[in-house]
Amino acid sequence: VECRAILENTSIQDTIVSQYLSEGEKMYYGAEMLSYISKTSFDLSLVPKLLNTINMSIKKSKIVNCHSPVLTCLLLCEFISYLGEISVHFETKCRRTREDLMIFCRNVQEAKPNDQYVKFLLGQKDSRGRAAYHIAAEIEAYAVLQSPEVGTIVNKMWVGKISFDSFFDYSSIYRFISNQNPDETNPFKSFKA
Repeated sequence: VECRAILENTSIQDTIVSQYLSEGEKMYYGAEMLSYISKTSFDLSLVPKLLNTINMSIKKSKIVNCHSPVLTCLLLCEFISYLGEISVHFETKCRRTREDLMIFCRNVQEAKPNDQYVKFLLGQKDSRGRAAYHIAAEIEAYAVLQSPEVGTIVNKMWVGKISFDSFFDYSSIYRFISNQNPDETNPFKSFKA
């Protein structure tokens, strides 16, 4: 907690926005630090500078130079979404920048449409252990999750191994009716232990 307290300092926040987010290689670290700043303690006078820096990084494609471009975009989206919620004055600008970040994420994913590459991008984790796809779902950034590659990845993750058992093996009624001991009246006795 003491280490995070330094992030409440306005000059530190300005340094994060000015130096970390303006350089592609350091953007991920800047996004991580922003994610640890209490949204209510972020200096709102820095919001225009923050949004401008992010927009310039998108236009110049600086985000691609960091080691986790999609995760960086999602962390920034998460942060600016909260800023938009607490400041009506910046709500529209934050929403617009978030949309630009989502478009950038999709462009990064589509640059190399390969299941393994997209799985790598969306599987990267932040310092809290949250995978990029988890953050995207949390902040409702569904545009990042709507691609054929993501669909393939999710199917592979959730389908599991194929079972060749019949439907009747899992039916409680069928097992009760076909029970070998007809004088048994307890339907749960027909289940295998």
